[in-house]
Amino acid sequence: MSEAQTQNFDDRLRRIDQQHRAMARGFVLSVSRDGLVVARPESRRARFPWRVAMFLLIAVLGFKVMLHAYMGDGAYNDRVARLASGTTAEQVGAYVLAADPVTVWVSTLITGE
Repeated sequence: MSEAQTQNFDDRLRRIDQQHRAMARGFVLSVSRDGLVVARPESRRARFPWRVAMFLLIAVLGFKVMLHAYMGDGAYNDRVARLASGTTAEQVGAYVLAADPVTVWVSTLITGE
């Protein structure tokens, strides 16, 4: 084989390897206009991790409810007020841990008050 043929062959092998790696991550089958079934790599765009976000939201809400139920309304609000007068990180924590209606409602369900 001549040098040009070898280069074309190497380029073709490189393209085939790249497509094979892309297909290994997932593919979509589609039918072209002539009826041929064609496999194309699945596009992987960055997606928002909804499951992780929901798990964190439920975990934080559960933590707030348990603290509120254990400490009581007055002591819990006093602690959150102390956090609100602290550093920036403590103020963010106070904002997140502030007693909202859902926290208070679930806490009263747990304690039975």
